[in-house]
Amino acid sequence: MRTKSLLLSNLISLLLLQGGLYLLPLIIVPYQVRVIGVEYFGVIALARSISAYIGVFVDYGFNYVGARKVAVYKDDKNRLNEIFMSVLYSKMLLAIIGLLVIFCVSLLIPNLREYYWVYLISYLYVIGQALFPNWFYMGIEKNKNITVIILIARIVFVVCVFVFIRKPEDFYKIPLFNSVTMVLAGAISLQMIFNHFDFKIKSINILDIRENLKEGSGYYITNMASSSYSFLAPFFLGVFYGNSVVGYYSGGEKIILAFKNLIHPIGYAINPIQARIYKQSKRNGLQYLKNKTIMFGLIMLVMCFLLMIYADKVVFVVLGENFDGSVVWVKMLSFVPFLALISNLLGYHGLYYVGYKKYLTYYYVLAAIIAFVFMLILMGYNAYFAVSISVLFYEFSIVLFVVFVFVYVLKNRAY
Repeated sequence: MRTKSLLLSNLISLLLLQGGLYLLPLIIVPYQVRVIGVEYFGVIALARSISAYIGVFVDYGFNYVGARKVAVYKDDKNRLNEIFMSVLYSKMLLAIIGLLVIFCVSLLIPNLREYYWVYLISYLYVIGQALFPNWFYMGIEKNKNITVIILIARIVFVVCVFVFIRKPEDFYKIPLFNSVTMVLAGAISLQMIFNHFDFKIKSINILDIRENLKEGSGYYITNMASSSYSFLAPFFLGVFYGNSVVGYYSGGEKIILAFKNLIHPIGYAINPIQARIYKQSKRNGLQYLKNKTIMFGLIMLVMCFLLMIYADKVVFVVLGENFDGSVVWVKMLSFVPFLALISNLLGYHGLYYVGYKKYLTYYYVLAAIIAFVFMLILMGYNAYFAVSISVLFYEFSIVLFVVFVFVYVLKNRAY
């Protein structure tokens, strides 16, 4: 009973957290487009897409690896302090590397050079995420603290957009407000942890950083592979069809991501509970995961079906009348959240912890490469067909592989 109530409490807090991160900014989309236009909205969307892709590199799977370590050692204060500092140092190291990458890429690629400063401003959000210790609170299963902070930060961002964005030339202020509020949220959260847990700043331990990078490598590779289309789709659409098409695609993608990002609070809520069950019995852990996947999978399937049926109404309410071009994107990609939920829970939270990380990583990369080839070949013929076929092929093939291996492992006790 306690496990169920703890799961429900963590899930509600993490859903509110994801709502603050992804749903609140949707409120301002119609206003943004009306004031700055679809063209500038496309510029911002591309900058956000590039930053988010590099952000996957900075995260490096620490939300999973770090949270699991914290869940196991949460009663050992000294060990917690060491884990916290090593993960924080690891993230900041990768954030600095990411900053150098986005600076070079935005200056070297001609189509990006005009707005290179917008890409740098957008990247500050990634630095804020690196500072934000959500993984730590997930591990100790006290998610309410960070939920309040992120909701306040997102509300301040939304208010700033409505107050200060008045003309098209103000478009750069949108990523600026977004980044500054996230950096402040990260800094405040860090200070809270140091004060509450009486943590000490420790010297950099290279061995700990190497261990973190090694443990998170599988998550990093699969996350980069699964996030590739989120970056490549707007990138190629911008190259082949211009910023307006990127704007319509990004508007539709925002709605899809609002549903898809429900996966993270579900996975993060399950993660520490399952870590304790795995410690006692791997079979019980897999069985627990199977039951939760079926339950949440059915809920998500119904939500995705309703999204496809009412796509035009959802787009009108969320994005406004200027985004008719986004309806087709929402309809074609409406079942992506369901597919991603199944592969995420059974893969990241199941097979990774019973010795199949290497095989999953290889398959994720292979599927991403094939999807990339599809997108590149088809992009010059039809943008809608190219993106939808590539994305759906990737997600569906991953689900087939993960389900097949999971069933085999559970049936044959191959763990």
